Amino acid sequence: MDRSRKIITSTKPRTSRVPSTHYPLVTRRYTAQINPPWNLAQISQRDITNGISSRYYYDTAAGSGATVYVIDSGINFTHPEFSSRAVPGANFVIGTTDDDNLGHGTHVAGIIGSRIYGMAKHCEMISVKVLGKTGETTKAVLLLGIKWAISDAKTKGITHKSVMNISGGVPYDSNVNNAIKEATDAGITVVVAARNACDGACCYSPASAPFAITVAASGFDDHRVPYSNYGPAVDIFAPGMQTPSAWSGSVPRLRYYSGTSMAAPHVASLAAYFISTENLRGSDQVRKRLLESSLVGVIQGARNSRNRLACNPSGGY
Repeated sequence: MDRSRKIITSTKPRTSRVPSTHYPLVTRRYTAQINPPWNLAQISQRDITNGISSRYYYDTAAGSGATVYVIDSGINFTHPEFSSRAVPGANFVIGTTDDDNLGHGTHVAGIIGSRIYGMAKHCEMISVKVLGKTGETTKAVLLLGIKWAISDAKTKGITHKSVMNISGGVPYDSNVNNAIKEATDAGITVVVAARNACDGACCYSPASAPFAITVAASGFDDHRVPYSNYGPAVDIFAPGMQTPSAWSGSVPRLRYYSGTSMAAPHVASLAAYFISTENLRGSDQVRKRLLESSLVGVIQGARNSRNRLACNPSGGY
């Protein structure tokens, strides 16, 4: 039995998993995903005693009408998990195609909007390629990607229904942080990874950007995973340990991956979900909803981070 299965099937319930704001279920088109990935079960249940046999409850709108810009390493656009909803947007990595040569961007996109692994199961995803085969980028290339996404959303008139996910970054840079403010000022919700150095997130960009929603990684039992960055720049936690999702390759593939790169798209996915199911418009409304629906005080070892765990209240609150 692998470690993830052993921990998830523990009969010991989680404690104090109470949402910061109570949102009773309303009359909507809810459905249940049977035996969901552990991370979906965790993000939608107050007390999970058996994540493998639990259910993930969600509104069937689930991302319809929302657009997520995946600023990453590209996407495997033909993966059946995406049902043609993942499309190329821009590529700033010289000498590469729009496709994902690394796998990272496909995994991130899967957590956001895939059929099995995502919450925003019907959103559109636009790839903005800034990471090469090594998984690294530069400040200049990252800025190009952010600026392009802002321009594209403005041109299409969809800024207030758009989310930007950045599961990467560079050392602290004011220009990158200013670009994030430009995006949120336009109405785009920006979700970023805290990074994986067991360090203060304030040392990195866009993790340190005040107007970004900075996401640290939690594990199976609601603890901050050891590699996750932390500190006052962190706004919220989400699952980021042994997370299953789509992968790149010539045939449909699945891979388990860990990191704040996996935590951030959970929140981006939830943002797109709220945009579609609650008619939220603009970064201020979406940020407020994400924080209000979160579970407060459940993260162990938060290390001066805001102690909130992302939550989809469709799970029965």
